[in-house]
Amino acid sequence: MHNLDNSFTTSLNLNIGEKCAVKLLKIGKIDAKKFTVIMVIIAFLILLPISLSAGIVSSANATQTLKTESIEKIQATIISVDNYTIIVDVNGEIREFFARGRWLIIANEITKAFWIKAKEYVREGEALIITTSIIKEKETLNVLLGLKQDNTILIRPILLKYYVKRYMHTRTYMSVKGQIIDKKENYSLIEKEGFKGLVAVGGTWLKSEEEVTWDDVAEEFKIGDTVRVFCHNILIMNDEFAEIFGINSFIWGYSGAIADLTSGIVISKI
Repeated sequence: MHNLDNSFTTSLNLNIGEKCAVKLLKIGKIDAKKFTVIMVIIAFLILLPISLSAGIVSSANATQTLKTESIEKIQATIISVDNYTIIVDVNGEIREFFARGRWLIIANEITKAFWIKAKEYVREGEALIITTSIIKEKETLNVLLGLKQDNTILIRPILLKYYVKRYMHTRTYMSVKGQIIDKKENYSLIEKEGFKGLVAVGGTWLKSEEEVTWDDVAEEFKIGDTVRVFCHNILIMNDEFAEIFGINSFIWGYSGAIADLTSGIVISKI
């Protein structure tokens, strides 16, 4: 077991993560660039199982053309949203962005959906949007890549890959410790020394040899409690992603447990 207990910050600063990545690279004998692409695709598919993996792989491959200078972060006013596009006002300039495709949605729960469903999370008003422009057959297509509006976050898988810093994985489990600062339907946010991790917690668990769902035990894990999470996967995002979306890492995949060190409650994954 990799114990990241020493500091949640340590895991996010990659002192341990880089070592894990190097070991995996040596075993697989693939270069770092290909390794990152492959592991992020795997990470996203595990985090949000979806039958449309071919589309995600295509998006990740397309990231090769997504250069730093092509990314634009804009404070805008959303005017309207339809099944294909989003129209915004940027300092008096009306701009339209293509939005169809698959989205990771972080709101009251973390889920995935096509834009026709994801658009229901977006309302008129102020928002931070992330965009890019794609030139195809001499025509320029303006594309929406990400959006943050109040406590709602929408991210395309391609943007998740773009902002990733490291992917950490173990067949046994790693230990991460932090304080619960927020709770939603199927995830919690934990924090240590300013670094925030989104912990996927949905599904079926075992508590005192009794099978329970997360809904059954969620109220026993309280905001302010210190928890230790034993997980298989940590996706560490770069500083820019954390600044925009307020999340430093995604934590998921359990054969271990979640232990509340404040109350003494322990649940283990079935």
